Order: sequence, then C-alpha cells, then structure tokens
Amino acid sequence: MAYSDFFRSKEKKIPFPLSIVIILVIILSLGRILSSNPSRSKASNKVVRNMTVVNPAPSEFALYWLTDTKEMGWVIYGSSPNNLDKIALDERDLQNQKNAYYHHFVRIRDLNLGTTYYYKIVSDNQVVASENEPFSFTTLQSFNPGLQANPAYGKVIQNNGDPLENAIIILHFKVAIPLLAITKTTGEWLIPLNGLVNKEDRAVLSFKDSDVFTLDIFSEEKDISHIQVSPSNISPLPQTIIIGKNYTFLGSDNVLAVSSEANRTKSETISVLFPQEGALIPGNTPIIKGTAIIGNEITGLIESQNKYTFKTSADKNGEWKVAVAKPFLPGDYLLTVTTKNKEGQEIRLSRKFSIAKSGEQVLGEATAEATPTLIPTVAPTIAPTLYSTPSITTSSATTITPPTSGFSFLPIAIGSASLVIVGLGILFIF
Repeated sequence: MAYSDFFRSKEKKIPFPLSIVIILVIILSLGRILSSNPSRSKASNKVVRNMTVVNPAPSEFALYWLTDTKEMGWVIYGSSPNNLDKIALDERDLQNQKNAYYHHFVRIRDLNLGTTYYYKIVSDNQVVASENEPFSFTTLQSFNPGLQANPAYGKVIQNNGDPLENAIIILHFKVAIPLLAITKTTGEWLIPLNGLVNKEDRAVLSFKDSDVFTLDIFSEEKDISHIQVSPSNISPLPQTIIIGKNYTFLGSDNVLAVSSEANRTKSETISVLFPQEGALIPGNTPIIKGTAIIGNEITGLIESQNKYTFKTSADKNGEWKVAVAKPFLPGDYLLTVTTKNKEGQEIRLSRKFSIAKSGEQVLGEATAEATPTLIPTVAPTIAPTLYSTPSITTSSATTITPPTSGFSFLPIAIGSASLVIVGLGILFIF
C-alpha cells in the first residue's frame, strides 16, 4: 500500500438518521402531490338537484333528479348500506350506451315487498351520497288500489308542431309521492291515477271532482310547461300541450261553483268549454262540454269526413256534457251547438278542433259520467290501440358491471415510489 493512502481524505457520508428524515419528507411530499388529483369514482361533493322518489310500487320504485349540465347518470343500490352491488340505468339508456341528460329517471325493479333498499346516485362518474352515506327507501308492503280511475294522459309537441320525445312529465297531488312518465316518440304520455300513495303512511289516496292535479313538463332543451287540471279534464287533457306554455284546465266545476251568486251567473251562461277553438286533441275521444240555461235542450252537429249528431240538456248546475261512444278519426272537425237563451232566442256556437294523428292511441274515455252518447251518421272504421300501465308492471333488471366505487391506485403508487426512494437512499449512504 502506498504511503499516501494513509493520508487520503475519506469521502463524507450523510448521517443515517438524517437520511431517513430526508427520505420520509420526499415520500410525504410525493403522496401529497399524487393525492391532490383523486380518482373521480370516489364519493365527492357532487351536487344534484330535486332528487325525488317517484312511482312507488310493492316491487319497485323510481328516482328523478336534475343536473345543471347534461351528464350521464345511473344508480347503484342494494339491500345493505355496505353492499351496493346492483346497478340501474336511466330508462332512456341501453346497456352499452349511456346518454347525457339534464333530467334523469331511473327505475329500480324486482324488489321485495316492504324491504328497505339503499342507493347512491352516480352522476358524471361521481358518486352522490348524503355525508358519504347512501340514501334509502322502503318498498310498499302491499298495493290495493283505492279507486278504479282512468289514467291521466295527453300529448306534448314542440313549437314547430313536431312531437316532443323523452320529455319528463311529473304529476303532483297533495301529499302523494309524485308520479312520473316519459313521452314516447309520438309525444304521448300516460300516468295511472290508481298509483297515488301518501308519502308519510304509504296509504293509497283517492280524489274527488273538486281536487286539482299539477303537471310539470320538462324538455331536454330546458323548456318547461306548468299545468293545473281537475280530475274531469285529465283523461285526456283537453288539448295538446305546446312545451314552454302554461295551461289551466280546471273547468267550470272549480272556477264558478264557489258561491250561489256564481252558480246563478253560470246557469245563465251559454258556452262551449271544450273543445277550445283551434285545439289539437290527443287520442280519439275528445271532451265535449259546456254551459246552458238550466233544463234547456242542446243539440249538436260535428262535421268532418263523417257526421255526428247529439242531443242533451243542461243539468241543475247549468252544465252539459257529451261522452264519445266511438273513436274519432284523425283530422279537422267543426262542432256546432244550438240552444236557447232565457228569452227563448236561438243561440248557435261553433268550435273548430283537430284530432291529432298518431301511430299509438291512448287508453281512456272522455268522461265516466252517465251522459248522452254521440250518434254518428256514419260510424268510424277504426278502434283505438290500448296502452298498458307503465309503472305497476315489473321486468327483469338490467345487469351490467357496477362502476368502481372508491378504488384507487394511489396507495400502490406511493408504496412503489417509497421502495424505490428507500433503495436509492441505502445505496447513497453505503
């Protein structure tokens, strides 16, 4: 060994404790950087609006919610809050094709009676929960309809006259859980009225003629229609709805029957309440009603490809109504009504209306009352095709792989980086 080797200066080493501290600082800094961009599948502060349970039934329920931007949405759910292992898609989506909407509607099917189910909404691939806990809903113990009622139905069109497809229709009634339907390609919709359930005690609700329903209609173009309608005018609505416009179909029962003075005024009024002038009527059984002098006879003629005549009289409230016995063909019609005023002079009123063309007809009659029947000069040659009830029947649930909920590669990334850094540190020290 050379003499100079004894006096060669030794390489300086970083003390071992200080090396450990440096490595820990690097690991923590790296973890902070990586965790600043968390996986989007984790529960987040994502907010949705107007989340509502709708369409309750013994073996299913549905959810509606609104987002500020168009987003894809679905629901993960299960019978345990810690095991949301099932998924339900939006009613307008397919298994392999999800679309973005403002207004979301998901039906959860094939459930057990009287069972509590837990769910979280997934919107824009982010889980929505209440303080990271799932929401819950208990299905009905049983379902015994309180009344046999015709369904509410109608048609919605755009401003250019085209049918409005995939619009959301929400029916509100007192303390009932809301009922919801989606318009078909024809713009038609239908909501069974025997599905009204009290949101508190889950009792089935009935309604009377003086009650009022509220319908809210939402399009994906952010147009809204608000409708107030009485039970006598909801099966069907008296005319086609143009999205973006508001309507009131309360009829004379709700507007004028407030006092004896109002009744007296009504009994002296001669009018055609429905159809309204220029109305475009969904279905093929229009509502035909009006007011006249109490006890006076009313004769009517409806002209189109076929001619219809009827004869009736005003009741004790000064009202008259005609039930349609056979369906009308699509097309334009002219209604002419003739009666006498209190001086005995003949009064003649007319209304033009149209029956909308449609590939699908809807269920229901114009009225459930025992009223005179239209007698056609030439009988129509077509009969309506009936809808089935959309929200009481059940079908198999959609099964696809649930979205990842909470898994992240962050721990693996940090652990791997730590091992690399520790290894380099050891080599550096020794």
